[in-house]
Amino acid sequence: MPKVIENLRTSILEEAKTELAEQGYDNLTIRQIAARCNIAVGTVYNYFKSKDVILGAILGEDWHNVLSDMDSSISKSTSVHEGLCIVASGLEGFCERHRRLWSEYRKTDSSQYYSQNGHQMLLHALVTRVEDILKLNGKLVEEGLCEMISETMVSLATHGKHYIDRANIIERMISDR
Repeated sequence: MPKVIENLRTSILEEAKTELAEQGYDNLTIRQIAARCNIAVGTVYNYFKSKDVILGAILGEDWHNVLSDMDSSISKSTSVHEGLCIVASGLEGFCERHRRLWSEYRKTDSSQYYSQNGHQMLLHALVTRVEDILKLNGKLVEEGLCEMISETMVSLATHGKHYIDRANIIERMISDR
């Protein structure tokens, strides 16, 4: 009977985060993660088929937490400006925490596939929240507007720029609706 280790998936992810912080994505190996967890390499593969999947799980977990925080704060926001700043702040923090990792990951062969899928998932989550903010504040939600705002936020955040520096331009477009 195989040895049952409680919370092994969580342990693998925690050790992978530590290894990523210390060694970076380029030097991350399943063997190192297994050694940190005191388990066999094959055991890691029972949970994650590759280091790309581990990376996706780490980013997905963090993004889920960011979205939960956004949702909680958006529900208490009192204006379009405040709501959009909440979304932008969460996105900017997420991008900043993972900037080094993304820079290394973009150099890999699998990055294009995962980046496109990740971008679409991220964008969909932002569009949904921007729509909610506009509706909560009685604004007209025209087709394409929320996508444009969300793409702008992503572009700014991924280039290390801040939404607040461009907020007046975007919010003028909304106030004209």
